[in-house]
Amino acid sequence: MVEIKKDLGENRKNAQTLRTNIKALELRTNDRISDINKQITEDLLNLDKDMKRVKTSDETETKFFNQQIFSLISDKTKLQQNVVTLSQRMDTCEGDIGLSYK
Repeated sequence: MVEIKKDLGENRKNAQTLRTNIKALELRTNDRISDINKQITEDLLNLDKDMKRVKTSDETETKFFNQQIFSLISDKTKLQQNVVTLSQRMDTCEGDIGLSYK
């Protein structure tokens, strides 16, 4: 009977030790989970910041390219108008002097 009481006391001590170990593991696990969540949140915020920066940069580049395209189209139109004007002048000059270079 004494031995059973002794074993029962040891089992209680072991159970208490196990409970303490479980609590310590839970605390460490919760700390690690908290750290991981914090890191993930920070990474997501950095990613969001980077994506906004890239988007702004892309929008700026797009505006610049659109301006360049508009400028080139204007230049092309002016050149085409100049070709027509010069062609008309050539025709007039050819008619005035009676020569044709075509």
